[in-house]
Amino acid sequence: MGAQTGLAVAGALVGAYAGASAANVLNQFGGMGAQTMFLLPGSRVQEPEADQLGQRLMAQAGFNPAQAVDLWQNMMAASGGRSPQWLSTHPDPANRIQELRRDAPALTPVYQQAQAAGLRPKCG
Repeated sequence: MGAQTGLAVAGALVGAYAGASAANVLNQFGGMGAQTMFLLPGSRVQEPEADQLGQRLMAQAGFNPAQAVDLWQNMMAASGGRSPQWLSTHPDPANRIQELRRDAPALTPVYQQAQAAGLRPKCG
């Protein structure tokens, strides 16, 4: 049984016993708890995978994979204050930058191969 289904069942039981307002409170707080504990961490797991794939695609297209770090540094500077990572659907930008910086050297040969094949994208 999923977290949301379990909360709905619990809310129905509380509603039958203690009334609709108690059930509504349980469902609201339970929904926030389920989102924080189960849904947000799952989406954060997918983001690093998307970053890795995006950085690889950059290199294959002839973009320097190290420039992904510059992109995220600019995004971090532009975003100002952030919510704590545990309340966010996305990893902390500083963590993303660290991982992209770590992965860039392994993608340099892919980038160089794309450049040697004549892929030299120009942006801006």
